[in-house]
Amino acid sequence: MAREQIKPRGALWFGYNPVVGWLMEATPQSTAILREVRDGFEPDAWKAGFTGYTGLTLEARRQLTARGLQSEALSGEIVAAYYAEQSDAARGLSYPYLRVKLVDGGEAYLVSLGLNTGPGQMLTQKLLGVTPGDHVRLTVFGKIENGYANHAASLRDRQGHEIRGPGGLFRVAETLVQDKITALREQGLDSRELVAQTRAQVKLEFHRRLIEDQIAPSFAAYGNGPSESMSTPDDASRVDTNPASGFDDASDGVPF
Repeated sequence: MAREQIKPRGALWFGYNPVVGWLMEATPQSTAILREVRDGFEPDAWKAGFTGYTGLTLEARRQLTARGLQSEALSGEIVAAYYAEQSDAARGLSYPYLRVKLVDGGEAYLVSLGLNTGPGQMLTQKLLGVTPGDHVRLTVFGKIENGYANHAASLRDRQGHEIRGPGGLFRVAETLVQDKITALREQGLDSRELVAQTRAQVKLEFHRRLIEDQIAPSFAAYGNGPSESMSTPDDASRVDTNPASGFDDASDGVPF
């Protein structure tokens, strides 16, 4: 009799690029390809973002497809969801993320979405309608609506029905935003930049609290503790070098 020790495969990482409007597997190779494609466009054009089925986005998709990259949709049992921060020592910054883990047979997928983005906040609210262990299908995509780019996350159950959060949470977040802005204006602080920063920070904190107070504990209980549900040892070891961290935001200093 021979004994073999087989090391489990680590989770495959996925990130969303808002210029291309694709959820993609995030590896050093795909990150390098995305960087090369980005560098082929004028910086201001890339920073302007998603253009739908025309212009920069269409051409970038064509080039990425020719290099073997594609948009992904992921299906499997949802077994973990938690908040994480990615540090950028060179810039002295940290970036907030929602991380969601799906398992399908022998494969595991770890999706990392910026919590300061529309898809990250939308998915956070949808997770309040999920039972840990449910089979789901997750997609993230961009579209043009009324002339503006809109990015969204879709989470469907096994029957193909869209999973929705409890409703009204965006209104609750907006109320908190307005309360904070009113307090600032009462202090004579009402610059456009400060108002925008305040709006983003209040919404980020609101969704972080949803994750940490409600979503993560639910998954921790399902996994019989944080060591099981929030990350496997392999996941934890890759947090600081997460390749998906470069996919998220075109306008906040993150490479892509």
